[in-house]
Amino acid sequence: MPLTDIFDLINDTDMQIPGGLIVTRSQFTTAQNTYGDFIPSAPTIFRVDPIMVHTASARDLLQLPEADRQFETICAYTQVRLYCDESFQDVLTYQGRLWKIVKIADYSIQGGGYWAAAQLREQVAS
Repeated sequence: MPLTDIFDLINDTDMQIPGGLIVTRSQFTTAQNTYGDFIPSAPTIFRVDPIMVHTASARDLLQLPEADRQFETICAYTQVRLYCDESFQDVLTYQGRLWKIVKIADYSIQGGGYWAAAQLREQVAS
């Protein structure tokens, strides 16, 4: 299936997750107050809607480092840029579990969307 077809599905109401997903974006920069103490920045929490999520296929897993293929992995297609670099780290809350973004692909030029692989990190207390 061409990428443009996949990103057309993001806007299809039958494929969307109702209400979207909650994303927690942590910034790795710290501020220093007048006493010389380093204060980590507070995470930003926002909702991404529309978003389409599915379990990772074998082909998706090949894009991850071999040591990381043992973790449960999902793939998300969205029109919002998610991050997993040195300055920002995004964590998805999906089905009551926390998923850390580990790989990003920017397909905004081909079809106006982003692909992200996320791996299970921990359960959220209910």
